[in-house]
Amino acid sequence: MDALLKDGRLSLYRTCDVGRFVRFHVLDDRQYRDAEVCSRPGMGGSANVTDTECPARRDAKRTILGSAQEAWLDHAFATSAAHWNVVVQQSLVASLRTPSPTGDIYWTDAWDGYPAARDRLLRGLAHRRVSNPLIVGGDYHASIVVNHQSAKTPLAGEVVGTSITSPGMIADEFNAKVAANPAVIYGDSTRRGYVLFDANDDKIDIAIRNMMAVDRPDSLCETKARFILPQGRHAIEKA
Repeated sequence: MDALLKDGRLSLYRTCDVGRFVRFHVLDDRQYRDAEVCSRPGMGGSANVTDTECPARRDAKRTILGSAQEAWLDHAFATSAAHWNVVVQQSLVASLRTPSPTGDIYWTDAWDGYPAARDRLLRGLAHRRVSNPLIVGGDYHASIVVNHQSAKTPLAGEVVGTSITSPGMIADEFNAKVAANPAVIYGDSTRRGYVLFDANDDKIDIAIRNMMAVDRPDSLCETKARFILPQGRHAIEKA
């Protein structure tokens, strides 16, 4: 597959099948997204806004993937025969609102800047009856585990890996976000590291792995938390 398009962009979104065991739905949420709304002066995005001051955030037409990629993804969901379906993308899909006296605050760089697009993604998983979905992301400089649901029906689990070395959000601020969002079952912005996934027919084991120090090449790495995604459950559980 030629990754370089005629307009100079890279063709990055695709599916990668490992037999009928797992299909990776690899998305590109950077090149085709609508411009971020309500940006600060001199900035292209990454604003923290309330719906009162930025009602455009909830515009139903806004997309983070672009219409062509959304249609491609729906077809990939519909045609998947894989036991596990892993949606791989660059951001945090789940909402991580911050309560404030003037209303809930949302960060517009992740999918909270595109809530209608998030709804379409989750509805697509449900409508196509995608087998054993798991969403994987990053770019939040924190380890996050979330369960998406609709009317108390589990839709998909999501795991966001933290940064390898870059510092995270101030712990008190991040912990307040976690406490305000009951769908989040784990969150940690203080440690650096990665996530290890080990899949078999019955479950995916999820290990949150963190370095004890990022400024030492001989630093030890330890597992700080473990979770499982049982097949058929559509929700991550503590191990």
